[in-house]
Formats: sequence, structure tokens, C-alpha cells
Amino acid sequence: MRKLYASENAALVGHLCELLKGRGIDCVVRNWFVSGDAGGSSPLEWPELWVVKTEDEAIAHAYINEATSQDSSSGATEEGPPWRCDDCGASVPAHFACCWSCQRIR
Repeated sequence: MRKLYASENAALVGHLCELLKGRGIDCVVRNWFVSGDAGGSSPLEWPELWVVKTEDEAIAHAYINEATSQDSSSGATEEGPPWRCDDCGASVPAHFACCWSCQRIR
């Protein structure tokens, strides 16, 4: 098993896990229920996404990068009006796929 990704945003980690499972990659989330208080948590306590088969690591990283970055072919990098995060209320530039403040996916 190899760790692929960690984030304080458990929903994002869970989403990425389900995305990988949907593509036939066996993975698990560790530290799912370990979280800090409202003041934040240490990266050592963040939920972690792990791939079960080491040979799936490279393709899993590719899928994660695709899911968490902008796709220039879709026009997503074009500027537009900022969007407001539903979770924390932050104003986020249009080209961001997730909130810069709380990492919620748009």
C-alpha cells in the first residue's frame, strides 16, 4: 500500500477515493474519523488516501491530478467572475476548481 494524497478536507479525500474505485483502482481512506477542533488540525491527522496495489500508484496519481487541477481544453482556465464557496463563504477566482480556503470542490 502507498499513500497517494492527504487533505484536511475529508469530503475531498472521500470523493477522490470513490473516483478511483469507479476506475477500478482499489484504495482506502485512513484517518477518516481523526480530525482536529474548529481551530484546525495537524497534517498528521488529515484523512489520507492510500492505493492498495503499488502498481496502480502512477495511474491513480494521474487521475487525482486530473480531478484536482484545471483542464485547459475545457476552457476552465479562462477568467470569469469569482465564485463563492458554499462551505466557508470565501471568494474564489473563477479558474480555481476548489476553494483556496477550505479545499471544497466547486
